[in-house]
Amino acid sequence: MFKYSNLFTCCESRVGVLILQGGNFGIDSNFIQKIYEASVSQGFTALAYNFPYYDRGEKSTTDGCSEEAETVKDSIEYLQSNGAENILVVAKSLGSVVATKALLRHPELPVRKVVILGSPIKYCDFTGFKDIALQIIQGSSDKYGDANDVRAALSHAGVEAVVNEIADADHSFRGQNGEEPGEQITAINMINWSIE
Repeated sequence: MFKYSNLFTCCESRVGVLILQGGNFGIDSNFIQKIYEASVSQGFTALAYNFPYYDRGEKSTTDGCSEEAETVKDSIEYLQSNGAENILVVAKSLGSVVATKALLRHPELPVRKVVILGSPIKYCDFTGFKDIALQIIQGSSDKYGDANDVRAALSHAGVEAVVNEIADADHSFRGQNGEEPGEQITAINMINWSIE
């Protein structure tokens, strides 16, 4: 049993999808649940879980995401213990910051691809994704920057990625009036689930 609040489905797939939450919501959010459902519908083993600070009822991480980065290692080991050999990480916002910290600490992890939904550009060390297939889906009205800002940050880090932009979407891919699901379904449909 995985030790954090989670959604888990084990399929007969060698691909495991790890879904990492954003900073302000956990697995109880409609967006994370839709990402989870989409990964399971692909026939993949899937795990989404709450970061420890979220499970404790705290508003944010306080240690620079160190604890959360270690949970990524734990969660990948859990997916491996359930038959997953290749890992696809789908990370919303803070999840991408946590993922890069985990990959810089543990480059041996079998992560083959990372998909970022709404990158908090200035907080994300893209060098953690140097040897990993990377897709970033960004709203044109994202408070952290649009697709061109993402491309500039990637270029500065020397990292290649597929960058997709959704017109008029904000950081949470809500619609123009802040309603959900807004562009969340569009973002999920843009995910390239293949691991090359």
